[in-house]
Amino acid sequence: MPHMTNFNSYLEEHRQQFEDDLCELLRIPSVSTDSQYKHEVRQAGEWVANQFRKLQFETELIETAGHPIAASYTHLRAHETDSYLVCRLLLEKK
Repeated sequence: MPHMTNFNSYLEEHRQQFEDDLCELLRIPSVSTDSQYKHEVRQAGEWVANQFRKLQFETELIETAGHPIAASYTHLRAHETDSYLVCRLLLEKK
C-alpha cells in the first residue's frame, strides 16, 4: 500500500499546519443557534470557503433564509491540485 505510506507521511509533515488551521476555525465563536453570533457564523463560512479556494476549488458563499453555506467544487483532476495525495487516496477507496 505505497500510497497510504505517502499519505501518512504527508499528514505527519503537515500536521502542525492542519492543527493550526483547525484551531483558527474553532476560535470563531460561530454558534448558529444564537442570533447574537450571526456575524461570526458568516465569518466561519467565509473561512471555510477560503480554505476551498486555496485548494483551487470553485467556491461560493450561498445565501439562505438562515446562514450562508460554503459550496465548493472542482473540475480539476486530482493530480492537478495541490492536495494530490489526499484526493488520490479518496479516489482509490472507491
